[in-house]
Amino acid sequence: MKIELSFGTVTVRGAEHEFAVKRSGNVEILEFTFAAAGPVNIAWAIALNGVAGCWRSSNLFHKNLPADYQHFRSHVSAGVPAALFFDQLDRNLFAFNASEALREVSLTAGVNESDNWMHCSFDILYFPAGKPLLLRFDRRCKNFAEVLRDAFRWSGKMCAAPVAAPVAAFRALYSTWYSYHQDINAAVVETECRAAARYGIGTVIVDDGWHMAGTLDSYSHCGDWQVDEGKFPDFAAHVKRVQALKMKYMLWIALPFLGHNTKAFAKLKDCTLYQKKEWQLDILDPRCPEVRDYLADRLEELAVTYGIDGFKLDFIEQFKLPGGDEDGHLAQAVDLLLREITGRLRAVKPEMLIEFRRPYESAALRQYANMFRAGDCPADFHSNRVQTLDLRLMCPEAAIHSDMLTWGNHEQPDAAALQLLSVLFGVPQISVRLNEIPPAQRRMLKFWLGFFNQHRDTLLDGRLELHEPGLLYPYAVAQTKGEAIHLLATRDRVINVTSCKTHFLINAAGAQTLYLRSFEGPKEVEIRNAQGKIKNRFTSVSKELLIHIKMSDFITIKPKTKEIQ
Repeated sequence: MKIELSFGTVTVRGAEHEFAVKRSGNVEILEFTFAAAGPVNIAWAIALNGVAGCWRSSNLFHKNLPADYQHFRSHVSAGVPAALFFDQLDRNLFAFNASEALREVSLTAGVNESDNWMHCSFDILYFPAGKPLLLRFDRRCKNFAEVLRDAFRWSGKMCAAPVAAPVAAFRALYSTWYSYHQDINAAVVETECRAAARYGIGTVIVDDGWHMAGTLDSYSHCGDWQVDEGKFPDFAAHVKRVQALKMKYMLWIALPFLGHNTKAFAKLKDCTLYQKKEWQLDILDPRCPEVRDYLADRLEELAVTYGIDGFKLDFIEQFKLPGGDEDGHLAQAVDLLLREITGRLRAVKPEMLIEFRRPYESAALRQYANMFRAGDCPADFHSNRVQTLDLRLMCPEAAIHSDMLTWGNHEQPDAAALQLLSVLFGVPQISVRLNEIPPAQRRMLKFWLGFFNQHRDTLLDGRLELHEPGLLYPYAVAQTKGEAIHLLATRDRVINVTSCKTHFLINAAGAQTLYLRSFEGPKEVEIRNAQGKIKNRFTSVSKELLIHIKMSDFITIKPKTKEIQ
């Protein structure tokens, strides 16, 4: 069947179906209902002028223009069925996404080398009868980031409404993972939390190592989820001592893992999807009711018994079938599992913190988690920046967190600061041994976490503009009525600071020369180093400024107030 839309012809292959088209300006929504279950293919081609690249969630470092024979897959626990073609001026040329967030979708969005048109398609192996399938097409000439945010807000509404994030989800966080891995105990955690509280950090995630046999260099011990009493002799009292510091207490759980050295293995070994020999475990099958009941029971018991404030639910992307989830039953089971777990946990504490991480950012899962974190990228501040900014687009209602930040004690403070500066448009998760870092690094961390806490509303809720997606967002700015915060990840740029407000420019790059086009009238300019020490301060009346700065320097420009005579 062929359907004519404003941009061209859409071809539909599948069971007999009904369709409807809704239009609002340059946004069109195509809705299908199929009479019988089965495979669905929806395809079209469009001629675009000046395509510079293509945004899609599955390719972190590749926002280039793909060929139309490349396919990008999404399902409930990995990726989103969406793509956007952009031009050299960061404008949307054509964006599209689908409402299906559970089942496997194969997406094509690329150039055909014969006709140079963009050939696009959605392929779904199995789509049920009677359920609506909606496709949204957006040709508005706006900044690509604004268009993507609108697309993902729409897809969120097509599923259940995304859960609201409590205030605690937006506070800086301490994680024990990179700093200690499994070598943790009550004394270690409490020592780090006392130090973290002095920096204004509001939550701790106690990662792998808190549970029985959690000292092995493998995951064979995961699955019982019982507290290791040798490390934590009185876990309830320990949790209360941390909470007395006005910090929230979260625990790590690798939800799919059934380790071969656990008591649970004998009980659930016949309810698994596949084995991961290198990790010494099997992956649980959530299609089994006993698996769903077991996991929900264990997490609820931990929350009730110990007063836990939240959970980091890890490795959800491992819920998959080697041959593919053709009928979608596994995806539905993952959804049921997460609904049961989060429903029980929020019955214990309505503002229970739930963290997911990339790649499980599906719209179907945004009703369960209120924190979404960048995937593991230890000490890789470029990856952390790109992932954090991508998540700001995909999960606009949630608290977006960086991957845990780590650096060496041997590093100069301006080099270590790059880890933190690169992710300030998300919630930073710190994972270094706070009492062991040298004094200069402590000053750096105190200054920048102080800045984050003071300007959190602008950093996390301000109007966020991203630039040059093909180059992975080397420049981003968040603005409110009173201030603008600019993040520079490359050198020697021309920056507009023409609005008459306070501007903060963060140099998450090496030494460089900035050319600033400024607002009218006198302005105060201040330059600080990574530790917050003032290097230079002056007043200027020029509309054009040339400023030389070092790595991790920080510039403030604000209108000069008139002095009282």
